[in-house]
Parts: sequence; C-alpha cells; structure tokens
Amino acid sequence: MLHIVCAEVHSSLEGTIYATNVFSVAFCVQCLRGHYYDSDSVVVNCRLYYTPHPATPDLLRQIRHIRSELDNGAGKKMQELFPEGTMFTYLMYGLSCTEMAKAVPDTATLHNQMISEARRALKAIESPEIKMIFPADISPPYGAFYTGWSSFLWGSILEAIPIAERPPQEIARLTAACDRIAEAVQSSSTPWLQSYKGLAWPADNIAAMAALCVYNRAILPRYNQLAGEWLCAMQRHCDSTGLLPHSAGVSPEAMPAAPRGCSQSLMIRLLMEVNPTFATEQYNVFRKRFTGSVCGLPGIREYPVGTDGTGDVDSGPVIFGIGSSATIVGLGTALSVGDTEFAEPLEQMIEAVGMPITTGEQKRYAGGILPVADAFLAWSKAAHLRQANQHNVSSDNISSWWRVPMHGFSLAIATLLGLPLLPTLRRHNWFRRKRP
Repeated sequence: MLHIVCAEVHSSLEGTIYATNVFSVAFCVQCLRGHYYDSDSVVVNCRLYYTPHPATPDLLRQIRHIRSELDNGAGKKMQELFPEGTMFTYLMYGLSCTEMAKAVPDTATLHNQMISEARRALKAIESPEIKMIFPADISPPYGAFYTGWSSFLWGSILEAIPIAERPPQEIARLTAACDRIAEAVQSSSTPWLQSYKGLAWPADNIAAMAALCVYNRAILPRYNQLAGEWLCAMQRHCDSTGLLPHSAGVSPEAMPAAPRGCSQSLMIRLLMEVNPTFATEQYNVFRKRFTGSVCGLPGIREYPVGTDGTGDVDSGPVIFGIGSSATIVGLGTALSVGDTEFAEPLEQMIEAVGMPITTGEQKRYAGGILPVADAFLAWSKAAHLRQANQHNVSSDNISSWWRVPMHGFSLAIATLLGLPLLPTLRRHNWFRRKRP
C-alpha cells in the first residue's frame, strides 16, 4: 500500500524538491518498517499534497458518517462534552446538506435527499430535548443562539428549494421566527441579544442577523433597513484593531472580551451572509493577527500573535498557539472570502494531521471520536461548493516551501530511530558491496 500511496502523490507534486522529500522519508520508513517506525509518518507527509476538489463525493462520505453517528446517539454524547454539543452537531450537519443541495440541480435525486436530511436536522433541533437547554423567558424566546442558528438553518433550507415548491406554512413559520429576532433587536439597547440570561456572544447575534439576511434574499427583502442599522451599531463595538469581541455584556457599560480565533473564524463566515464588504475587512485584519504555523504547517491561532493562552470549551485543544476549532472553521471562512492561497495549504494540513479514514461510503477524521468536529469540518469543506468571489483579500502569501520543515522533521525522526538498527544491518551484510 505504501508504494501505491507514494506513487499517487508523486503524480501530483509541483516540483522535484517535494518528490525528493516525500520519497526520502518513504525510503527510510520502508527500511525500518516493522521495527521502530510506522508508515503513518509517510502517509502524513503524503497528505500534505492533498488536492482539494469541489466535487461532491468526498463531502458526501463525510455527511454519511455524520448521519451514521447521529443515528447512534452522537448528539447526546456531544452534549455531555459541550454546552451546545447536540445542537451544533445537527446544525453543521444540516447546513452541510443545504450547501450540497444548492450545488446540484433541483431535479437531481441527491438534491431531494440533502433537503430531506437538512429537514431531519431541523426537526431534531426543534425537539423539546434540545429546546429545553435554552431559556424560554428571554428575548427572543430561547435566546439568540437557539433562535438565530435554527432560523439560519431554516432559511438555508428554503433557499435551496425552488421558489414554487416552498411550502407556504413553512415560510409563515420562518417569518414569525425572524420577526421575533427583529423585535428583540429593535428593543435592545445594545447589538448583543442574550443567548442565556445575562450572557451574550456576538457570534450568536451574527447568526441571527444572517438568518434575517437569508430571508431577505430567499423570501422577501423584509429586514434590509434593520440589518443596516444593526451593522452600524455593531461596528462601534470593534476593538482598536477593528475586530469584534469574543463575548459581550448585555448592558452598554459592560466590557467586552478580547477577540479570539474560534469566534473570529465563525463570525466572519457568517458576516459574509450579512455584509461581504465588512466581512472582508474583518478577514484582512484577522488574517494578519491570527494566522500562524507549527513546524511549517499553517493554522489559525486561538489568541493574537504575541499573546498566549490556554484552550477551553470554545476553542478546543490549543497546540503551540494553534486553535483546533479556529483552524477547522477558518478553512470555510478562507474559502468563503476567496482566499484560496491560504485555504489550500490549510486544508492540506488538516488532511495530514486529521488522519482521515475512508471506509466504504463514509469518511471520518481523528478516528471519528468527535462527531461535532466532523460536522464543523464538513460545513467548512462545503464552502468549496459555492462560487466564491475574490473580495479584495490582502493576505500574506504562503511560501511554496511550507512543507519542507515537516518533511525534514519526519526524516530526522526516521534517521534517529533507525540508528539502533545499524548493528543488525551490518550483521546481515547490508552495507557490503556485492562483487560481480
């Protein structure tokens, strides 16, 4: 299998230097196989040359895996680990399905299947088991997180359905939900509606406004003026660098929290639905302040360059400053704004480090231990399916040599682990020149 994988990678390399690095590692591993070093290192290095493709089969395998996990109780398991684990898993699954549905013809069987799956996710989100997690006695009812995100999914489903086939009763229900969001925004003294009592996060509020903007685009331009006024009010809460806060107070006097990678990645992706120009401005600052690398591998930092911090339930693991949630969601953000120069190596890094496994018709990452992470990654990769335009993105170019440190590190490890084998190799006369 090793020589097959390496041969496939060799055909897609852009230069002989990459081929030399990959195959030098492969040679060492082949010599050491079965002793001290495993061929997984070669696979990791080879996956750094993964070619992202906007076609549907790979994403479909991810969607099938998430569906299987949800059928086996993944939602409840994720809720035990994260405050909104169940809802986020269904949300990202549903949004991935709607993106897939929009990318194929309306008459295709796959389109109908994806709409059906997205509706299934929405039905689960509307179940009492999920709604009871959120407070019903705040404005809007059940809070900005629940009402905003569920309405965003709902609007995305209707947007993916041909106009003539959109059920009037569903449009009426979505209109009522969006009206509740609009009323809450109009009566609030700040742009930040509560998700829980006394607690507010800008990302949840942007999801709520994105729901109104999807409604404007798909159903009727009912909330255009409100969206513009809300955006102006929100911009006044940016910090000195121009970025939005990670969390915010519900009173005008409350001090907002500093920007963080996990929320910035999510907010910018959602802001593309609200105002692409402002979203691009945010992205340009974010790109300069939050991108980093480990051993040459690109990623998105959880904290700005020059600031260190630890991981939490929002960020997931933070490894040498690189945030796992920020990087996974950031892939979709980069694709949405058209920053392919950064998105491609970022996706290649995820393919290498995430160690995906494809079995039959399913694909999972990191052994499938976190279905919510698989769901977020599927939503990020679904951004390939959109026709993203370049939105005046000003970003630093990624060096074409970014893989070399990882290759060098792998080769050094292989060499060090191979030193104990030298006596054995000598005994077997591996180093003696054969005489004719």
